[in-house]
Amino acid sequence: SIGICSQMFRPGKEKLEAWLGYHFVTGFTHAILFLDDASDEESPGIAKAVAATHGAEVTIMQRGAALEKEWHTLATFEKFKGQVADDHMARQILNAGVAVKLAREM
Repeated sequence: SIGICSQMFRPGKEKLEAWLGYHFVTGFTHAILFLDDASDEESPGIAKAVAATHGAEVTIMQRGAALEKEWHTLATFEKFKGQVADDHMARQILNAGVAVKLAREM
């Protein structure tokens, strides 16, 4: 299994289908998507449909309490905890840590 992760903010149907489709066609079999908008209700369904079309898997991690709980388990959380509300780069660093943790558990 070969995986990839990305953080996106309301990518929209066309962009999400293109991004996932490209990576699944080129050999990735699993995508971990960090959706940086807790109110994005459209993207999870689109991502799951694209993955199913390609016989691939997608894990959705949406910004909110469950993801923040995962951040707290990371050694790097203390360094970035004061920045996560306003700094998307801090969230990207923490999300990458969560992705590595998830990959190790798969």
